[in-house]
Amino acid sequence: MATHDLGELGTTRPPVDMTFQWFGETIRVSPTASDLGLIDFLEMASTIDTRDKVSAMVATRNYLHGQIDERDWPRVLELAVQHNQQFGDLLSLARSIVEAVAVFPTGRLSDSSDGQPSTNPRSRDAYSSAVATAMAASKGRPDVKMIIWEAHKARMAREAQAA
Repeated sequence: MATHDLGELGTTRPPVDMTFQWFGETIRVSPTASDLGLIDFLEMASTIDTRDKVSAMVATRNYLHGQIDERDWPRVLELAVQHNQQFGDLLSLARSIVEAVAVFPTGRLSDSSDGQPSTNPRSRDAYSSAVATAMAASKGRPDVKMIIWEAHKARMAREAQAA
């Protein structure tokens, strides 16, 4: 039985080189930060009971940890404690980072696009299926659905910009 090699399909990307200001200090974003970290976060979040605040906070902290440079992570935790950060504050921080990494501006995109971005149809179908699955898995979790939707919009904006 013969196989057909599709060739190299991966896209090489440089390490993320971003920082942000948080409580007057410069914090480095992880060089490997991406919107892919949402997958594990969403999978975990979809299994957490909405009344289980501790598990939700742990999942958020773990997700945020993956978005912050390891050298700055201890300081981020110190600043969070010093400034009485709450679950929503950390979730907002993680969201801001993933939006920046995915090249998605905060706020809505204009409707003046030049049509759909050009991407591999098979890749888009697999991605759309993953988004639909994640949305279905987050039934009863509007907070998780909002994160999925924002990540989806970020990816679409990034693909449109690359086209």
